[in-house]
Amino acid sequence: MVREVARFPQAVSLVAAGVGVYLTLAPYRVFPHPGTVLKPLREEAALQVSLIYCKRPPPPRLQEVRALLSGLVL
Repeated sequence: MVREVARFPQAVSLVAAGVGVYLTLAPYRVFPHPGTVLKPLREEAALQVSLIYCKRPPPPRLQEVRALLSGLVL
């Protein structure tokens, strides 16, 4: 299922509620939200893209999603 949101806070709230993951750019690292984790896909990337996901419980296929997205980010 895909959900579209208009604003970043809406996306992070959905992630905190356990509804999927969210791909974002690095500037949003300064926007903490309880119950979520923001991890860069690649530390050394010129344009840093990060994945936000629910801390507990983590999404069931998180490692597969990270591997897939890491393969797409150049």
